[in-house]
Amino acid sequence: MKTHTNRSACFTLTELLVVVALISLLVALLMPSLKKVKGTAKAVKCQSNLKQIGLGVSMYAHENNDIVPYVVDWRTILLSPVQGNWLGYGGAYYSPTWSELIISYLGGGGVRYKPSSNRAAVGIWICPAWINDPVLNDIDSPPFYHYCINDWVGAVGGGLHQTPVKLSAITQPENSILAADSRGTDIIVYRIQYTYNGLYPIGRAAGYPAPDGRHNGGVHLVYFDGHVGFLKATDPQLQAAAENVKPWILP
Repeated sequence: MKTHTNRSACFTLTELLVVVALISLLVALLMPSLKKVKGTAKAVKCQSNLKQIGLGVSMYAHENNDIVPYVVDWRTILLSPVQGNWLGYGGAYYSPTWSELIISYLGGGGVRYKPSSNRAAVGIWICPAWINDPVLNDIDSPPFYHYCINDWVGAVGGGLHQTPVKLSAITQPENSILAADSRGTDIIVYRIQYTYNGLYPIGRAAGYPAPDGRHNGGVHLVYFDGHVGFLKATDPQLQAAAENVKPWILP
């Protein structure tokens, strides 16, 4: 009696190659969609972070005489650590900045000076679209924050505002930048280290934080009225030419 192989249960080499080719084609077709979904998820998380930052600023102002938390208080920086409102860590000193002032309204934790070997952004300070930039030495020295606040409002005693700005004094809160995607900075000002995170217009000065178009060439921003917006990094509102007008210098 002859036996016959059940050919229907076996793949020929040609059939196997056809299946592999079809799978490869499906993957190629789906990849752009998957990449878009991933980018959308990152954008949603980033927008949520900025929304919380906006709420933190609003709550801080509500409980502190309507004052916008400062990026840095130059009135204390010009004093010695003993005389000024400084915090110390391992012999280095710095003045509390906006992120430290609002952290208690955001659940606390994650915003303190750390040695450079142990520094990293945490919690709402992480933008999922942020990537290391070896040219900026981000890999060896990553910033604490992936977002920065508008320096033109938050710098106290540095020439623009001799006293802190009040939230109610901002005449166009819906058009005025509060904070945005940024690369942060590792510059040292006097004895402040790793904490200076005041946002400047793009191209204003090398080494200072500027809006960062990491979302497909665009920047997420939270405005003083609390809403989150999106602008391309090439938008004139974000450029250095706008530094002396709204939405930067306020009120």
